[in-house]
Amino acid sequence: MRAQRLLWLVMVVPGVVLAAEPVRLDVTQALARAAEHSPSLAMRRAAVDAAAHRVSAQTARLLPRLSLNVRYARLSYVAPGQITLPFSLPGQPPPDPVVLGDPIQNQFNSSVVLEQPLFTGLSLLNTREAARRGEAAADAQLVQEQQDLALRTEEAYFGLLRARQLLEVTEQSMKALAAHLARTERLALEGVATPLDVSRTRTRLAGTRVQQLQARAAEAVAQQALLTLLGLEADVVLELTQDLDHAPLPAQGDLQAQASGRPDLKAARALAEVREAQARAAGGGLWPQVALRASAQLDSPNPRYFPLRNEFNPSWDAAVILSWTAWDWLATWHTQRAAQLDALGARQAVAQLEDGARTEVERRRLEAATAQERKQASREAVEVAEQSLQRAQRLCDAGQAPCIGVLDAEAELTRLRAEWVQSRIDLRLASSQLRRAVGTLSLTPEGTP
Repeated sequence: MRAQRLLWLVMVVPGVVLAAEPVRLDVTQALARAAEHSPSLAMRRAAVDAAAHRVSAQTARLLPRLSLNVRYARLSYVAPGQITLPFSLPGQPPPDPVVLGDPIQNQFNSSVVLEQPLFTGLSLLNTREAARRGEAAADAQLVQEQQDLALRTEEAYFGLLRARQLLEVTEQSMKALAAHLARTERLALEGVATPLDVSRTRTRLAGTRVQQLQARAAEAVAQQALLTLLGLEADVVLELTQDLDHAPLPAQGDLQAQASGRPDLKAARALAEVREAQARAAGGGLWPQVALRASAQLDSPNPRYFPLRNEFNPSWDAAVILSWTAWDWLATWHTQRAAQLDALGARQAVAQLEDGARTEVERRRLEAATAQERKQASREAVEVAEQSLQRAQRLCDAGQAPCIGVLDAEAELTRLRAEWVQSRIDLRLASSQLRRAVGTLSLTPEGTP
């Protein structure tokens, strides 16, 4: 029995330990996991591949088209044509009729046809250009999705880091209040503090316990959000190793000029060019269509051979074909006009998006600058609040000031510590949001350890 227990411990316990081992992640590793798991990113990659195939398909339409046709038909019996001479030689019987060909009941047709468009009103070329612009739009949309995914991942990562640091601040407050409660109870026995001081401390400690529970719930929600984004199981424990003091540099230089190359703007411009090329392609139907057609046949019987025989004979033909559906020009004109208006609307959408991008860049720049100043001010405020709490504790111990001052000082310190945590996270996210607005955010951020 003892041997079985030892065997069970050897087999099971290591597995439990391995399952409980946390996954260490910095931002770069989180971005890599998110990129590997992201269904939306996989969809964009598939869209890029599909766009490339559409370009190849439209290019192939410019090449000659070769088709092979084979046909067999069984025909009802019809006697072949005959010619009877209207005279006969003297003393001779009438001549037999001359049979023109064989009776045809089995018909075999085979042909190889080569067709090459010569002029289509530039419709084929413009259709291919639309496909190329569509491929460029798909490429830009892929980059846009990568940047959006990078921003979502950083927001989830630092959201969890913020929740954990706020929980740590709450736990620090719990420890300080517990120590203050013990001190206040001791001072109350000595007659220095009052029962009201003890009651207030206990009330504050109970309220902080509630905040601790809320902070733990917020941490659990933030962790689940990050686990889902990274494609990890819900029971995985994450250990965040990112150092907030080593963050990528914020965007520098002419931000408005850089923002003109944002992937969403590139995609919008490319889609507008798609519309314009489609409008030009629609206008190709207003022009006559010219094509070259050549074919080779091997038929039995071949109608070009006289008389018709039950035998295979080759033939060929070549032609230049001009076609123009003149009566359809009104519908074609309206189709082209509708496409032109769609292209005009797409251009207006680009202009609107450019205006919004300029506004967003300026707003994100101001937010990043404000977050930088706020971080510095928050750090200084925490240092002052720590000193104030120490003075309040000394005065309370000496009986020179009411112990309620310690609670006020501790509450202010806790608030400023939470503000310090929030300011550091906000600065990092503001920097990422600025780089996203400019269009330089990447799934492999530079400067991130």
